[in-house]
Amino acid sequence: KMARLSLDNLKENIFGVFYVMTEQSVYYNKDNFWSTFRVCVLYLLDAGQVLRALFSSQYGWSTGISSVTSNFDMLTFATNMIPHPSFTSGILYLVAVVIVILAFAISGLAMHVCQSGTTTRYLWPVKLLRFLVATLVTTFFLTILRLLLFPLNCSEGAIRGDVDTLSEWMRGTGSPCTPWASPEVAITLPSIALALAFVVFSLTATLLSFEVNPISEAPGHRFTGRVEALWSTVRVSVVVISHVHQYITPVAALALLTIHVSFLVWAHVEVLPFHSHGFNMLRGGIYMGVFWIALASTVTSAIMNKDDPDNSDTSA
Repeated sequence: KMARLSLDNLKENIFGVFYVMTEQSVYYNKDNFWSTFRVCVLYLLDAGQVLRALFSSQYGWSTGISSVTSNFDMLTFATNMIPHPSFTSGILYLVAVVIVILAFAISGLAMHVCQSGTTTRYLWPVKLLRFLVATLVTTFFLTILRLLLFPLNCSEGAIRGDVDTLSEWMRGTGSPCTPWASPEVAITLPSIALALAFVVFSLTATLLSFEVNPISEAPGHRFTGRVEALWSTVRVSVVVISHVHQYITPVAALALLTIHVSFLVWAHVEVLPFHSHGFNMLRGGIYMGVFWIALASTVTSAIMNKDDPDNSDTSA
């Protein structure tokens, strides 16, 4: 009984936090050009990360196409355009770990603030959490998740030495990629656990961060978070197939992803979750674009394997 009361209390706190976040979103996101433009840009940046992952040479696309579309990822674009010190994947991995743990800590603090019933001027954790949800869950979800799974990065590029790996980080340059060996496994397992926790956090935030008011005119507001949560699962699948395609073949992995995205398109058309027709069109266009690229990647990968099954670097 005590466990059930604690669970009910946790649910009430979570709903309370997201209710306050939604109310603040209504206040700050007025229906004007700049608010609409900002939300559209965030959605396009989010889609760019997915498309960047699908336009991979591992799936049969030429290196030229992969190089150009890599700029769809905001992190890659920024590192290519802005002069900066050389950052290894290990350092970016540590940054992602710190950001995610900070998001979890802010979430706990926000629930504590809402539970204590403090006045509005003490709700800065909720405001900060709203910002983290908008950035981590919506815009940079794929990038953060990919960085959290850095210990598993044994792609062809890592094997060739084009990118660093956890094994090189711990054992020295030129070490074979062995994430499940000791001592790498001591970092691999917690990283997977943190990535799973981040996915659960993102799905929860996506399901609860919406405006139930049917006449809300704030950009991006919708009456349900189910379709956006399904979109989050698609983004998770994009990251997962980048690690498992070498075990079940790229064609099989991409075919499963294509089927997954088709369910997303169907759900969006059936529900049309956004209050605004324009945002339903934008999101629907993004979903269809991802579907076609996933399908094209499946076909391209199948042709590549048929022409030369022993050469995974053949360009489309």
